[in-house]
Order: sequence, then C-alpha cells, then structure tokens
Amino acid sequence: MSDLFPMFMKLEGKRCLVVGAGKVGEPKIGSLLDTGARLHVVALEATEAVHRWGKAGQIELEIRAYTENDLAGTFMAIVATSSRELNASIQKLRQQLERQFGPAYAQWVAELGETRKLVLASSLDPQRKRGLLLSLASREALNAALLNQQAALEEQEEEQEIDKRETKEISDQNDRRVTA
Repeated sequence: MSDLFPMFMKLEGKRCLVVGAGKVGEPKIGSLLDTGARLHVVALEATEAVHRWGKAGQIELEIRAYTENDLAGTFMAIVATSSRELNASIQKLRQQLERQFGPAYAQWVAELGETRKLVLASSLDPQRKRGLLLSLASREALNAALLNQQAALEEQEEEQEIDKRETKEISDQNDRRVTA
C-alpha cells in the first residue's frame, strides 16, 4: 500500500503538479514520492535530489516557467516556490476553489492546517501524530465540522430572529405608551 501525503488524500495514480523544485519544493516532492502519485514538477531550477528523482523516472521534471496549461489534467497542485508573483497567481486559483466549495469548507481547511501545525510540532510519537492527523482529515471529521458550522449558523439566525421579535415587542409597547 502507498503512503499518504500529509493532506491525507489517496493520490495513487493521480497526476499531481508541483511548481517549484528548490529548497521549498524538494521536501514537498520527497513527501509525495511514496504516495503513488504521478508527479509532474515544473520549476526554473531544481536541487540535485530533484534532478536525481527526475533521472530515475520517479517524477516528470521540466525545467521551465509554470504556465496555466500545466494544470490541465491535474488532480492536485502544490505551489512550492519563493516567487511572490507566482504564489499570488496561484492564490487566485485557490480563492476560486474556495468560492466553488463554499466558506464552510474553506474554514475547515484553514482550521485543519492550523491544527496540523500544532500536531506536527508536538512531542507525540510519529505513529500517534499520523493517526491523529488521519482522523482529523477524515471524511467523518469534515462532515462533523460542516454540520457544526451549519448548526452554528442556524443558531445565529434563530438568535437574530428572537432579537427582531423582542425589538418589535419593545417598539410596540413604546407606541402604546405614546398613544395612551
């Protein structure tokens, strides 16, 4: 069985694009190698390790600038570059995806990212960290988070409705006092 990438997605056989192959990209590429994903790496330059992975056929490495066409047929894209301009361009794509999937999903992903940092920085043993991260990123955890967010939204709407009724009652009482 293939290892999982820390996002806990099954990537085996799926085309994954990594933009960048320097000191930022190399560890991300390295962590993807055991997932069974078909790795396509596009970068202006690459570390020696990334070049070795390309020569060994573990990744498809192209030394050139990223273009939007690189996303065609891609299941997942990872930006691993220090280029502010490129990061901003791909951030726009992320924002489009968040709009497509909705704010609840975007909030869950953000919270998961923060929790992941805490778990990885903890003193737990690696197997315990892996198990915890797998459970946090599971479909069940996502569904629970979305349900909790929906319940919180409904509760907030209910409280607003109660506030409106109470405000109307007070206003009506004041109107009756003025006319009496």
